[in-house]
Amino acid sequence: MKTSQIQIFLAIVRFGTVAAAARELGRSRTTVSTALAALEDELGAQLFELSGNQLQLTALGHSIVTDCRRFDQVAGKSWRAANTTSAVPKPPCVSAVMIPGPSRHDAAFCSA
Repeated sequence: MKTSQIQIFLAIVRFGTVAAAARELGRSRTTVSTALAALEDELGAQLFELSGNQLQLTALGHSIVTDCRRFDQVAGKSWRAANTTSAVPKPPCVSAVMIPGPSRHDAAFCSA
């Protein structure tokens, strides 16, 4: 189960259709439908049933929606923390090379 599949699953739950979920996520309907089909294949069961023009959760869909929401919240929080520039200091030295010569000297190219 991929993070993107969970986000697509939750968007369909929230908006009720593949088209609305695709619009909200800025993805094509084909991409959303393909991701949902892959997730259902992985789980071995359908997550939604068609009811009129809306998709309704199946018993399996209901059983995983709360865990998927929790996972999405934790993943989002972790992503934000990892992408905060002050959260992870950058190392001062980004690479090192060997410079051959009469004697071998190490030279490091460090960021300023």
